[in-house]
Amino acid sequence: DANSALVSANLPAWGTCPTAATPAQYTITSAGLAYSPDTLYCNVGDVVTFDVGGNHNAVEVSEATWLSNGSTPLSGGFNIGFGAVEDFTPTSAGTHYYVCTPHASLNMKGVIIVNSSASRVQNGNPIASNDANGDSAGDEVKLQEVELFPNPTTGIVKISPVVEGTYHIYNEVGRTIGEGQIKEAYDFSEQPRGIYMLMLQTENVTQYLKVVKQ
Repeated sequence: DANSALVSANLPAWGTCPTAATPAQYTITSAGLAYSPDTLYCNVGDVVTFDVGGNHNAVEVSEATWLSNGSTPLSGGFNIGFGAVEDFTPTSAGTHYYVCTPHASLNMKGVIIVNSSASRVQNGNPIASNDANGDSAGDEVKLQEVELFPNPTTGIVKISPVVEGTYHIYNEVGRTIGEGQIKEAYDFSEQPRGIYMLMLQTENVTQYLKVVKQ
């Protein structure tokens, strides 16, 4: 009847209420002197957990500080302490630059790019990697062709091809354990098990190669 139709018209339409997208969960760890991943794409409201170990922290900095491998904290930015496991939840779209304070000069830095869209994002395009920090395309190709083997290793590792420049080897706490002119072979036989970073530096480009000593 008319009254029933009127009542029905005022009832809510079940099943039509919008539901909020479930926030995604991401974790940033460390691998030697690098964050993993060093470039993260996410959405507003997603949860980013930092678990980078006792030798590293994660301090938000300005873009200018990040580009210069500096470590001056950004006022109001996040600051994840050494050994802490803490969450960062972005509240607005934008880009967050961060570094490891004692290892910023060694290019230990990362970036979180926050999208305002509720659609899921795919991670890739490593902006924070050395190949994306303003190096020329020609030099990028040259260093991308450098191979490290065997890796993991119990002693000697080699690179191919051998490029002109200098090298530094850093242990997990950022201490230099070797340096000199780039050569073919590097001896880790007397080093304890762990992760090391072999830095190759040419005239225009710096590349980091992770070495796993077993």
